[in-house]
Amino acid sequence: MKTSNRTSERVKNAVIVLLLISAVLTGWASRLFGNSQARPLAALVGLYDKLTASSGGAAAERFTEAARPWTVVITNGAGGRYGVRYDTRERDAIYGRTSGLLGEALGSAGEPVKIPRERWQSALGGAGIYYEYALPVRLAILGGWFGARVEGIWRETPVRRIAIVRGKDAGVLLYQDAETGDFFEAKTAEISGLESVVDLYGGNGALFAFERGLPLGDGCAVLFDGANVHPVVEALSPLEDEDKLVSVLNTLGVSEHLKYSYIDRDGARVYVEQSATISVSPSGIVHYRVDERTAPADTRLDEAAAIELARDIVARTAGLYCGEADVSLSGARAASYGVWEVEFVYTIAGGRIDASLGVPAARVVITGAEITELELYFRTYHTASATVELLPEVLSAAAAGGMCRLVYVDSGGVTIEPVWMVWPEGAA
Repeated sequence: MKTSNRTSERVKNAVIVLLLISAVLTGWASRLFGNSQARPLAALVGLYDKLTASSGGAAAERFTEAARPWTVVITNGAGGRYGVRYDTRERDAIYGRTSGLLGEALGSAGEPVKIPRERWQSALGGAGIYYEYALPVRLAILGGWFGARVEGIWRETPVRRIAIVRGKDAGVLLYQDAETGDFFEAKTAEISGLESVVDLYGGNGALFAFERGLPLGDGCAVLFDGANVHPVVEALSPLEDEDKLVSVLNTLGVSEHLKYSYIDRDGARVYVEQSATISVSPSGIVHYRVDERTAPADTRLDEAAAIELARDIVARTAGLYCGEADVSLSGARAASYGVWEVEFVYTIAGGRIDASLGVPAARVVITGAEITELELYFRTYHTASATVELLPEVLSAAAAGGMCRLVYVDSGGVTIEPVWMVWPEGAA
C-alpha cells in the first residue's frame, strides 16, 4: 500500500491535470459542477485534489464515501458483542467513532494472505470492529474513502465484509472476497485506540449465523435477536415545491429566467438548455441528457473517480431533499470503453426503498469525464411513529434459508410499510 516510484506518480498526476482541463471545459457549459458564475479554475483545483487523492498524489482531500456500512458489529475485550443495523443514527454515530481506525488499518496493511474459514470465524471472536456493506466495494475505492492508498493486485478485490481486530503485536485486517467467498488477513500497524473504543460497548445479542448454528447458505450473516418491529415510512414529492424545482433546474444548468420549456405527451415538462435536454415528470422523475453530438469520448475516468463524480451531483440534487433517508451507492459498471453507469438507492432505518416504478434513486452515465445522462427520482422520506411487527429476523432467515433484508416498496403513496425480502448475495 506504499508508493515506490515518485516519477511515475508525477507523470500520472500530469495526465490527470490534462484530463481535468478537458473535463472542466466541457462540463462547465452544462453547469454540472454547480457553477452559476464562471469559476472553472476553482473547480479544476477542487476536482484535481479529489482525483489525485486516490492516485497516490499529494492532495490532502479524499473522496467522499458513496456508501456506509449496512451493519457495524463491535466485539469488546471480554467477548461481548454489540451490533447495529436498523437504528441509522446509532449506526452513523458508531461508524463516525470507528471509521478512522479502519482507514488507519487499510493504510498500514501489508500483503494479505488467504486464510481458512475457521481462522476467519475465530478471529471475529476477538476484540475488534466488523463492517458489512450492502454491496461489494473494491478495496481501492474503499481505501479512497478513507484517504488510504491500497496497492497491489488485491486492490481490485470486491468486499462486503471487512474487519479490524487486535493481534498479538499489531493489528489485523480481515476481509472476504465477495466474488470467490475466500477469506484473507493482513497484518497492520498497531491500531491506536482500538481497545479503548471497543470496550465502550457491551453486548446486545448480535451474533453471526455460524455462532447460532443456523443452516443458512450464508453462514457469515449477522443476525439480531428480535429485530421485528420497524417503523412505517411517510413519503412526499419534493418537486411539487416550485422553489425546490427551480433549485434543481439551476444545478442542472437551466436558467431560472431564460428557460424554454414545453409539455410532452406523457405530461412531463421538458426544458432545453444549450446542448442538454431536461424533463420533469409528474411523478418526480428528472431526466437529464446531453446531446450525443457534444459528448466527448477521448477522455475517461477510472471507477473511483466516476463514482465520486456521480456521488457529487446526486448529493447536490436528489440527496438534498431525501429527508431522513440516505442515498447510497448500489452499483457501478463500465457500460463500454470510457463510459460508466453508476446507480444509487434510497435507504432508511436499515431498510432499502424500492420504487414500484422500477427506477433507482439515481442513475448517472458518465462519458469520458462528463456526465452525459442523469435519471433522478425525487422523494422525501421520514419515519413515522407508527410501527409494523414482522417475523423476527432470525426466524425470517431460517424460513428463507438465507439472509433477508428489510425493504420498503414505494408505490408513490404517502405511507410505506416494511417487509422482509430474501436478499441475493451481492444485491444492494
